[in-house]
Order: sequence, then structure tokens, then C-alpha cells
Amino acid sequence: MKKCVLLFSVVLFFFLNTGCRELYDYISNHQEMHHEPMDGAVLFFLSDSLENIKTGFHIREDVFFHFGIINHQDSVMHFTKSHGGPPVVRFVVYQQDRVFGSTDEGYAYPAIVTRGQIAPHDTLKYAISWYSNPYHENDLEPGDYYTVPDPYIRFDDFDIAGHLDTLCFEIRE
Repeated sequence: MKKCVLLFSVVLFFFLNTGCRELYDYISNHQEMHHEPMDGAVLFFLSDSLENIKTGFHIREDVFFHFGIINHQDSVMHFTKSHGGPPVVRFVVYQQDRVFGSTDEGYAYPAIVTRGQIAPHDTLKYAISWYSNPYHENDLEPGDYYTVPDPYIRFDDFDIAGHLDTLCFEIRE
């Protein structure tokens, strides 16, 4: 626990004093932070096609969005999904405070509410690449972006909204 508090303090210090790019350069050099989240409940990171965690990508290099919920409890975590499609989350990408697009852009899912669960000490994982979406008409051009997860799932006894972060990333020539 002390390690997590110290790590959180360091990350907060870097964020407040350096901004997104420097923060995520620091994080990419300390990748273990993404695999063991500070609150022990939510995973959210970006990677390349080889699952190397990073926040700097070259133009036309695919960006993979990863999201997960870790159940550290000894009981099952129950959730409700707001549609009958496969994703449990969509990732909204912004550029200069404007929506650039989302990973689910152009898709329609059946309006069926479904239930799901995460077994004790298990992880619900979801990953999708930006370029796997055939409806993306535009490439991620060079520049600074940020992304926010927008979960389609709601838990009975876990406030997922309180655990969501924003990730900054960059596309370079």
C-alpha cells in the first residue's frame, strides 16, 4: 500500500509540474504501473501491436486501447451491459478538445441489456485497435491526442466512473 501511495504521489507530481507528454514518457519507462493499478480495480493503457505499452506512435502505426476490471474480491462482481454487442467499453479520442472519433464509430449494437460477471480474483479484459474499425475514414495524423474510456457496463457494487482516467498520446511523423 505504501508503494502505491508513493507511486501515486510521484505520478501526481509529474502531472502537475510537467503535463501529459512528460507524464506518459515517465509512465512508459515504468510500465509495471499499468499492470498493477494503484486502486487495484481498473486497467487502462495504450500499446502497439506487440503489446508494448506506449503513448508515442508513428503515423499509421496502429494504436491499441486496453481496458480491464480486476476483481480482487472473494465474491463475484456482477455488471449490466447496455447493449448486446461484444465491447464492454468504447474509447473516445479527442484532439484539441474536439472529439476526433471513437473506437465504435459507425457500429450499431442490439438494444438488449445483458448481464455479466467477473469471477473472484479474475480480470475482465477488452482491447481494440484504432485501425480495426472499417468506418474510420481518417488516419490519426501527427499531433497530440487524448482518450477517455466510456464503459458500456455498470456494476451493482462498484463505482466504475470514479476510477476512469484520461490518457494522452502523440502521433509523430
